[in-house]
Amino acid sequence: MQVAGFFAVVWCISLLLYVFSDVLYIPAYSCPLSLAAFITIYLLNPFRVLHYRARRWLLRIMVSSIVLVSSLSQLD
Repeated sequence: MQVAGFFAVVWCISLLLYVFSDVLYIPAYSCPLSLAAFITIYLLNPFRVLHYRARRWLLRIMVSSIVLVSSLSQLD
């Protein structure tokens, strides 16, 4: 529950920075890009902290589904 709350706060901060990017003089799409980079770095974190087994399971499912879909698609 704490990790979900932390990600909700990070998402809200990213949203507020995006909305007020003109006032803060930052590029508008740097906030969503940094949020996506942060979540990707969290998912690929190799250390055994912050729900390591759940992240490995999710990566394994994602990779196996990509391999399955790519094996079923026809190449030209």
